[in-house]
Amino acid sequence: MLSLYVPELKDLWFKQQLLSDEATMSYNRAWGGTIPFPEEKWPGWYERWVAASDGKRFYRYLKDENGAFVGEVAYHWDGDIHGFMADVIVYAPFRGRGCGSSGLELLCAAARENGVFVLYDEIALDNPSVGLFLKHGFTEVSRSEQRVLLRKTLKETDKMTFEIKKMETDAEIKGKAYVNWQSWQEAYKGLIDKSFLDTLTLEQCEEIARRWPDNVFIAKDRGRVVGFSAYGNYRGNDLDNAGEIIAIYVLNEYYGTGAGRLLMDRALSALSQPKAALWVLKGNGRAIRFYEKCGFRFDGAEKTQTIGSPVTELRMVLDRQPDAGRS
Repeated sequence: MLSLYVPELKDLWFKQQLLSDEATMSYNRAWGGTIPFPEEKWPGWYERWVAASDGKRFYRYLKDENGAFVGEVAYHWDGDIHGFMADVIVYAPFRGRGCGSSGLELLCAAARENGVFVLYDEIALDNPSVGLFLKHGFTEVSRSEQRVLLRKTLKETDKMTFEIKKMETDAEIKGKAYVNWQSWQEAYKGLIDKSFLDTLTLEQCEEIARRWPDNVFIAKDRGRVVGFSAYGNYRGNDLDNAGEIIAIYVLNEYYGTGAGRLLMDRALSALSQPKAALWVLKGNGRAIRFYEKCGFRFDGAEKTQTIGSPVTELRMVLDRQPDAGRS
C-alpha cells in the first residue's frame, strides 16, 4: 500500500536518481529523455516546490509499506492552459505492481482536498500511461502528432462556489481575454471558419478587453477567471426599450457548474429595460439550450455577418415583464 511522503531536502537524492534513470525516463523521449538534477540545484528547487509552493505547486514522493521510495507525484499551475498539470513517475524497478494507479489516485485525492477543480496532463502518444490516465477518468481534450492533452474533473460541481464581480485589475483583464480566446476555440469549432479561429490571437482578445473594460462581469474560481458576461443597451434600432447580453462565455471545463447562470443573472440584474436581447449563432445548440433555460425565446429576427465566411445569427429575447399591462 502506497502513501504520500513530503520529502526533506536531503531526500532529493531519489529525485535525482529518478530523473537520471533511462528506463524510468523512457516515457520522456518526446521531451528529451533523462533530466540532469545536480545537487547544487536542490535548495532552489526545494524552496519553490515544497517549502513555499503557495498553492501553485504540489509535490510528494510515493512511499511503500516498507518505507521505500517508489516514485513521485506532483501538480503545478500551467499558464498556457490556465490549469493544473499533473505528473506521476514510478521508478522503473517498481513498475507493473499497480504503483501508477495508486499514485494517480493519491494525487487526485490530494488535489481535490486542496481545492483543485481540474487536473490536466500532456502525454506522448506512445506512452502507455495514456491508458492509465483514461482508466482513471481522464478524457481527451486535444492531440497533436506527438502528444495528447488529457483532463479530469475532480470536484463535485454542486459544491463549487464562484466569485462574480466587475472586471477591474490587469490580471482580470488578461484572464477575461484568455476566456474569450479559448471559448471561441472550444465553442465555435465547426460553426465558424477554421481559418478565422486559427488566426484569432490571445493578444487580439486582450486588446478588446482593454478597449471595452466597462459593463463586464467575471466569474472567478480560486482567483482564476473562468468566465465573463458583457451587457449594455441594445445596439440595434429595431427593438425598443431593450438591453442586450453582448457576450457570455465560460471555459468548457466549467460547463454545467452554474457559473454561466450566475454570470447571466448578474448581467440581467444590471439592465434596467423590461426586455433583454442577445444574438446566437445558428446551429449552436448548447448555447441555445442554455439561453432557453434562462427564459430567452426566438423572436424571428436574424442577420448575416462575415466571420471568416458568412454566418447566420438568430435573435433571442427575454421579456422580463410578461404580465405588464394585464388586469
